Amino acid sequence: MPSNINSSVPATGSASTANVRANFTAAKDEIESLQMNTQQVSEAEIDAGTGTTPRIWAPADISQAVANFSSGVDPTPSFLPLFSAGSVAATEITTGGIATIHAHFDDEVLWSLPAVYLAKDAVQCVLPFHSQYRVVLEAMPAWFRLRFRSAGGRTTDADYIAIFVDQSARLSYLQREQLRTRVYKWVYETQAQNIVTHNPWGEYGHVHHRILSEEVKAACIAYGKSCWFSSIYVPEKPGPIPGGDDGADYEEADLPDAEYVLGRIVAADLEDLRDVFTSTDADYTGSLPNTWTWYETHPATNNGGAGFVDWKYYRAVNTGVEALSANDNSDIATLQAALSYFGCPSETCGDYYP
Repeated sequence: MPSNINSSVPATGSASTANVRANFTAAKDEIESLQMNTQQVSEAEIDAGTGTTPRIWAPADISQAVANFSSGVDPTPSFLPLFSAGSVAATEITTGGIATIHAHFDDEVLWSLPAVYLAKDAVQCVLPFHSQYRVVLEAMPAWFRLRFRSAGGRTTDADYIAIFVDQSARLSYLQREQLRTRVYKWVYETQAQNIVTHNPWGEYGHVHHRILSEEVKAACIAYGKSCWFSSIYVPEKPGPIPGGDDGADYEEADLPDAEYVLGRIVAADLEDLRDVFTSTDADYTGSLPNTWTWYETHPATNNGGAGFVDWKYYRAVNTGVEALSANDNSDIATLQAALSYFGCPSETCGDYYP
């Protein structure tokens, strides 16, 4: 930081006690500020993704962390490119920076991994963090931790279990207005111009995904940013998820008029990140639910050995302007109608998100 110490005073031959005191005061304040910065990472930085354990950092480490948090640190994925041309050039999504906003901790891996690689911020926005989430985050690769942001706050394990097992207990936390506040804050504050989020049908109908898609799109229109979502569609059929599906059947929803780029989800990298979740779950002996909430089956890891899958990422908003046609919105409504709401106390969720 710039020094406030004035080396020209006290003047030679006419030392001023007041000037000397002022210089010593400035030096003391600056030294104490540096000492505070090197003691440990702040709670805010921990919430932003550095992990659960405060650590002693030198000034150079702090400077590097600030740079990483501000600009993102691009890892080297197993396959390139992460995005390639579709109906529009890949630069449509990579120019201006990318952020992801997802409902739950693991959604960014399942649905938007190519965007997470390049993200300035990877924001988990719906449910709060409990102790096992933080254990998982601490075990994640550095490039993932540096991107990850928890916008849902923290909670005790007991309180999390209460809202997990009793859907009505989530009502006070998940009203639309509360979620909207968190979404608008992050869309506004991220340096990224392109926001990748859930698709409007919620991949498999999850109401948290649907509501987040609506709010992120609205925030992008409000703040002049661009909104993107994947073409992933998990059709409803009998299975272990109530209302549901078995997670083994993926399709690609087609929106013929919508602009898109192709985003590559890499099998090896998805497996590595998923293994952090599942191995942590295997070692855990408490009462919290598993941190990995999906299945092992994913097109990237079960596609005949190609090692990746390329999904379309449709553009819903282009620098603050609605980018979907009337035909696209009609097709989206059809996709939504084909999926039952998952995660609601009622079929319509009217009481859930009034």
